[in-house]
Amino acid sequence: MKISLGFVAVMCAVVAVGVISNTSLASNYPPGYVIDTECKENEKVKICTLNRRYGAYPSLRITYKGGLMQDNWGRINAVITLNSRTHMFKMNNSNFEESLVVGALKNVKYCVDGTEPKSGIQPCGPNAIQNWEYDLPSVEEFDLFYYARTNGGTLGNAWDVSVAFVSESGQWDSKFGANYVFRFE
Repeated sequence: MKISLGFVAVMCAVVAVGVISNTSLASNYPPGYVIDTECKENEKVKICTLNRRYGAYPSLRITYKGGLMQDNWGRINAVITLNSRTHMFKMNNSNFEESLVVGALKNVKYCVDGTEPKSGIQPCGPNAIQNWEYDLPSVEEFDLFYYARTNGGTLGNAWDVSVAFVSESGQWDSKFGANYVFRFE
């Protein structure tokens, strides 16, 4: 059986048009959707890396169940060092633990194009991107993750994470200065 070059060209064009037209419809995941997670625990602290190797907006989820909670529940900050960059962030209290997500998008909401809301979904504002509205991480969060990825931003470096906790009244939980230390490779 002999196949003509014209037939091959037409089939390639049909496949290409199908791939291009369906690419944007393939998923409707929100920006920063977590596709890569790794967790480690050390005594009273659990740290999970989110999108360390793949995906957009690499981030850390930190959970604390230590002694500071006894008298300082809801008033604890985490001092985080990630690959030599250090910043302090206020933790959020929940059921018998303090937690924090650093580096992820905030207030992610789905919206619709146009001025009429459909099915209770709000219309998109002027800053919406592909039907999603969100707040970017803070300047401190971006700085914390400065060395988290290679120069191109696509491959995850090893992450050396060190965390200490301090209450608003000045009490520390830092393992007597050694901090809670984690390495993700």
